[in-house]
Amino acid sequence: MLRIDRDGNAAEGNEPPEGFDPRIYTYGHRNVQGITFHPDTGQPIVTEHGPWHSDEVNALVNGGNSGWDPRPNMAGRGDCPDDYCGYEPNQGEGMDPKERAAYMPVTDTETYPDAMQPAWGNDGLSQGISSAEFLTGEQWGEWDGRLLVGFWGLALAEHPSGNASTSWILRRMAFRSMTLPKCHHPWGCTFPLDSARAGWRPVYSR
Repeated sequence: MLRIDRDGNAAEGNEPPEGFDPRIYTYGHRNVQGITFHPDTGQPIVTEHGPWHSDEVNALVNGGNSGWDPRPNMAGRGDCPDDYCGYEPNQGEGMDPKERAAYMPVTDTETYPDAMQPAWGNDGLSQGISSAEFLTGEQWGEWDGRLLVGFWGLALAEHPSGNASTSWILRRMAFRSMTLPKCHHPWGCTFPLDSARAGWRPVYSR
């Protein structure tokens, strides 16, 4: 993730690791889908796709590593096709999502013990998380201050879900919300999974 000024230069206050491009705010991401900012603290919150498993919501910390590293011969893995393990094991093999997530973690804390911990993860599943936005204002009632996140719920032919379509289809869209604890650190905070997950409730599904 880059943090730049209006001229495209590194924003003041970025703290990337030594030797990194000074425009970098955080690194080690796989596939960020959306970004929003905590209405009280300004901390950036992003949604991120996993590789057939483990979609995440991440609370970014300046200079932080998100922990994605799909190289072969890492974290107990061997060789992978084209030296890329990001889609191993194959989705169609029907492996339990949690086993696949352990083999190719989106946030690899074994290799990177100081990696930013996800604010939320969906137990090894990949439902096509999309963008997110905080709801603010009294018009939202009890939802004021909560984070709204979209899920597309995609499936492939011969996917373990049993969907028989031959192309990507819209199987389900569900919007959920969560409340993140307030952060008092000047550069942001990360939160344990349970602190966010407890606030998730379905708003709309089809």
